[in-house]
Amino acid sequence: MNRVSSSSLSEDAKLTYNPNAVYTSAYVKYQFRENEPNIPFSGGTYHGTKNILNIGVGFTNQTKSSQSLTVQNDTLTHTARSFAIDAYYEQMLTNNHSWTLYIAYINHDIGPNYVRNLAVNNIADAGMSTSFNGVGNAIPVNGTGDILVFQVGYLQKFKKYTFIEGIQPYFLAQYSDLDKLDTPIMLYVGGVNFLINDHNSKFVLGYQNWPVVMKDSSIKNSRNSLVVLMYQFKFK
Repeated sequence: MNRVSSSSLSEDAKLTYNPNAVYTSAYVKYQFRENEPNIPFSGGTYHGTKNILNIGVGFTNQTKSSQSLTVQNDTLTHTARSFAIDAYYEQMLTNNHSWTLYIAYINHDIGPNYVRNLAVNNIADAGMSTSFNGVGNAIPVNGTGDILVFQVGYLQKFKKYTFIEGIQPYFLAQYSDLDKLDTPIMLYVGGVNFLINDHNSKFVLGYQNWPVVMKDSSIKNSRNSLVVLMYQFKFK
């Protein structure tokens, strides 16, 4: 939530704060096999403890969400609408192996040519004078347009007395065909989860690769990369 409205509008939509906006959303899924826990957010993987096949569909709608200017300099207010359908599959195998698969299609309409850059926190300058990506590791992968997401993970668990409970290599590909950009964005992410205690304690060594978008909406020939090492823990 941003309580400060944008002071510089253009023909490209920008998010605005409006306390009188109405927000509605719904998500329905059918669980063909075992049920996921009844919690607000999915764990993403159950580390080979469940056999799951789910298909879901949902939408969000928020009035007075963004604003833009017409060629005559008139201000237009837009409703943000999103629709998505997704599928999730997890299969236990023999010898403590398991597969996890996830795929989703998302359609966003957040106003004309709206694009959001997502980034790991970084103060480095990526060439703001020429790059649409902006600072550091920013990637324009979300905005008005169509998005396809594919994720896959493969888990091998070890014996209980080892320090590392299991390793889970993973791969993600995201295709973003955004109205603002001339060429679709392809984001690639891969890495390995080193599980100490399921989601409660784990190390993640990850790699990301993405294109650099110029301010004229063209795609630069070179791509940027990021390697990150994370430790995640949770108190229960």
